Amino acid sequence: MTGPRGRVSALVSELETWKAQSAGMREESEAPAGLLRRRAVMLGAALLAVAGGAGLWLVLRPAPAPVAVLRELNGFAVADADGHVLWRKALPAAASPEVYREFETTGRRSAWIGDLRGERSPQVLVVLRAPPNVEQQGVLVCYSAQGRELWRFTPGRPVRTRSAEYSPVFNIHTVAVSPPGKDGGRRIAVAAFHNPYWPAQVAVLSAEGKLLGEYWHAGHLHQAEFADLDRDGRPELYVGGVSNSQRCATLIALDPENLRGASKEENPDYQLLDLPPAQERARLLFPRTPVSLRYADFCGAQILVPEPEGLRVHVREPVHDSIVVYYLDRQLHLRRLDPASGTVVLHQMKGRSRGRWTARRWPSWRRFDTCASPKFQAGS
Repeated sequence: MTGPRGRVSALVSELETWKAQSAGMREESEAPAGLLRRRAVMLGAALLAVAGGAGLWLVLRPAPAPVAVLRELNGFAVADADGHVLWRKALPAAASPEVYREFETTGRRSAWIGDLRGERSPQVLVVLRAPPNVEQQGVLVCYSAQGRELWRFTPGRPVRTRSAEYSPVFNIHTVAVSPPGKDGGRRIAVAAFHNPYWPAQVAVLSAEGKLLGEYWHAGHLHQAEFADLDRDGRPELYVGGVSNSQRCATLIALDPENLRGASKEENPDYQLLDLPPAQERARLLFPRTPVSLRYADFCGAQILVPEPEGLRVHVREPVHDSIVVYYLDRQLHLRRLDPASGTVVLHQMKGRSRGRWTARRWPSWRRFDTCASPKFQAGS
């Protein structure tokens, strides 16, 4: 029947076919939507897993460790193994980088990086030096791996002789750090000197910067090294420099666990008072060459190098950088010595210019082993 109110007729089989086709179309339209929802859920879970892993890596990854101290124009920077600067510190105006040139060219330590306390975390030691011949204080500062100041040590104190008193203004030549002890902790040796005069202090500190002992000496001690030369399982402390009372180079062996007192001097003008006698394990004096006796006031031990056979000592005379290298055994007996080539030429030139320094008048280098052996100072 036609018209708006007409009836529609269809066979049952046609209706069943239409219903089946409509259901298939609904399933096809619903399948992509469900798949997209499942894929979105899986993608979100994956992103969360990646983000969580990245966050965990950021939390658990080891922080970049400091490995180098770099001098800069107005301070210093601490860098990691890749050269990336981890942090910076400004130096006081007095401690400009120019102050360090003389010290660093002679092998004296201005910085040290390592684990002081056996906690698998490095600390950074930095020497802040005052300019030479200026009455300003040098300081040793200990920083954490992140650049936080942990402690600082100011060397020196008032000392006196029979004829003079010296204010507590001390600079620092060098620092040395011992091997780890049984508890993993280390000892720190600080070789300091009065600024600008001759009294010298060797201080031994704990890993926390506490003063454990001190040794006083008449003359600057430029170098310090820990070494177990006697192989008893405990390192000794060796310091080298100048004996002002004897006006020659000296090497001193100390027990870092029993450090106290002042060196005994034959010249009373150089004897430091109000201090107990020191207990050195050994104290050696090195002879001066004729050129040194003629043209210089003294000579000094500038470099100490522990070696498997003993200790190597570089004695410098302030005459055209004349150097004689002494090789000592583990008991500090002389094994051999080598003058630098420039030292030989210098003495040959002086020998030609002044007859009393010819090869006949001055012992040859072949016999130098016996005539120029270091000796133990009387009373040590």
